[in-house]
Amino acid sequence: MKITNGKDVFQVTRGAYENIYKKQGFVPFGETLDEVQHESEESVDKQTDDEKFLADITEKPISQWSQRELRQYAQLKGIDAKPKELRTVVQKKLENTNDGLIEDEIEYD
Repeated sequence: MKITNGKDVFQVTRGAYENIYKKQGFVPFGETLDEVQHESEESVDKQTDDEKFLADITEKPISQWSQRELRQYAQLKGIDAKPKELRTVVQKKLENTNDGLIEDEIEYD
């Protein structure tokens, strides 16, 4: 694909564009910056309800989660616990996590 920064034009792979050049302000050749920004806003809007829930819920302390939020989080993360123990189990899992990911889901190199 061809990309430009408004001055220079380069031929790069889509992966190189997405991972390197896009962060540096390059846009696909023939598109304006406004068009590219609009496309990226649309991709954010396509985030699923579950992804939005997980992003929002991990921003607030677990002590402020409702029982419904606890059950939904546990269901999405595959946590199986009795209702009386759910808050404690989720809290322990979150303490052993990195950015809200349960250790089993973290991929190590």
